[in-house]
Amino acid sequence: MRLSGRDYYCGKWGTPQAEAKYHRRIAEWLATGEDMPPQSVTTMAELLAGYAKEVSRVYRRNGRKTPEVYNQAAAIRLVARLYADTPVTDFGIPQLKRCRQAMIDEGRVRQAINRHIARIRQMFEWAAEERLVAPAQLAELKCLRPLRSGRGGRETKRVQPVGWETVRQIEPWVSPTIWAMIQLQWHTGMRSGEMTIMRTCDIDMTGEVWLYRPEHHKTEHHGHERVVAIGPVAQEILKNWVRADGGEYLFQPCEAEDARNTAKRESRQTPPWPSHDPDVRRRRRHQKKRKLADHYNKDSYARAIRRAIAKANESKIKNQKTEIETWTPHQLRHAFGTRARQQFEPDFVRTSLGHSSVDTTLIYAEQDLLKAATVAKALG
Repeated sequence: MRLSGRDYYCGKWGTPQAEAKYHRRIAEWLATGEDMPPQSVTTMAELLAGYAKEVSRVYRRNGRKTPEVYNQAAAIRLVARLYADTPVTDFGIPQLKRCRQAMIDEGRVRQAINRHIARIRQMFEWAAEERLVAPAQLAELKCLRPLRSGRGGRETKRVQPVGWETVRQIEPWVSPTIWAMIQLQWHTGMRSGEMTIMRTCDIDMTGEVWLYRPEHHKTEHHGHERVVAIGPVAQEILKNWVRADGGEYLFQPCEAEDARNTAKRESRQTPPWPSHDPDVRRRRRHQKKRKLADHYNKDSYARAIRRAIAKANESKIKNQKTEIETWTPHQLRHAFGTRARQQFEPDFVRTSLGHSSVDTTLIYAEQDLLKAATVAKALG
């Protein structure tokens, strides 16, 4: 049944228990001036179903679901698989530990396990706020400490910065659009997600140093402002991509696709097929084609780099040359942080990378071993 815009579960249709619960809720609704008390839940399945609706409602941006919706859904599925029929009041630290152990047994990364446990706690925070569970139950779940290094879960290698000599080897294998993005990230250290949504209207070009304020960024839900400073070298890169329409994205997949098709036509050594005739193409316009997005995202950007590295390595194998080491866009950000850390104080680097804490900056930027070596030579 639905009262005051909220759904209430009464039980199996046609049973005396469901009928009694239905009439009792109607009486409460009328007696409280159409202000119903919170819906009671008995099993974890009911709690999970209610939280799934809340997640779908809250985690939205511009009318679309954010990636966190799918992360929350993964945590919900895990709990449902193990404890769907368990009474809500019986879910405590032992059950939360069992969920964590299940992820450890599956070989998941330790940091990802800790994030999923935090999402399960977040579900109980919502439930406590809605008066579906007792606050004491939430307090108990918060007592479970996160996994530390070596205490469970798969460990990942620390991200290392990539050298420019490695990066520049894939230039012949990427489109001009992707190469401009790679150079821009190398010189600014911005996140991939911030760079792929760049628009002219978001860049202040009035000063000697341009200031880019992304429409969306990683920490906006904490109320933080993100400003990326763009120096003269990065400005020269961007000048070729600034749009007359300020609302258009700078880096568009359709242009990269056009450049790729043009290069394929120019390098073609055999006559074109009859189906390549322009008249035939016009007659086939009614056929559905894959529609390209209006801008890259961090995943499509990373895929383009992976494919370029694979193509470059195939060429090197044929020519019996050393293969290129695989790297990711995130290593470009680490490389910027490392170079900045060697010349500036941590607080300056923190501002450039958009970190709220210097501790995070020290994780991204490798320590300058040259300074340590100098001290060792003098004192050791």
